[in-house]
Amino acid sequence: MVSERVRQVRKTLHLSQKEFARRLGLSKDMISNIEYQRVKPRQVLLEHLCQVYHVNPSWLFEGEGEMFSHPAGDKLREVADAFAQLDETSQEYALMQIKGLLKMQKEQSEAKNKEA
Repeated sequence: MVSERVRQVRKTLHLSQKEFARRLGLSKDMISNIEYQRVKPRQVLLEHLCQVYHVNPSWLFEGEGEMFSHPAGDKLREVADAFAQLDETSQEYALMQIKGLLKMQKEQSEAKNKEA
């Protein structure tokens, strides 16, 4: 069932309902309602979930294939597992470092685009 697979994705990524929802632009209550089958998620929401979390649509909709459709899925699981083992202070630090790397990558990409 799709609602069970949504929960499984969230738990595999070691995310709270609040964090999982935030990245999708939703409320925690919406995720809770989906997971407990109080609300049937719309197709567009499920497609967005697949894009944001690199979930294999065949797995999400039919339960076929691997959970993640992207080679980064294995790395994402590894990172999520390691992140979940950190204490809250270390999680905040790790997140700050990742955001710094993203900023640096964006700046480098913009600089390359200007040169071209």
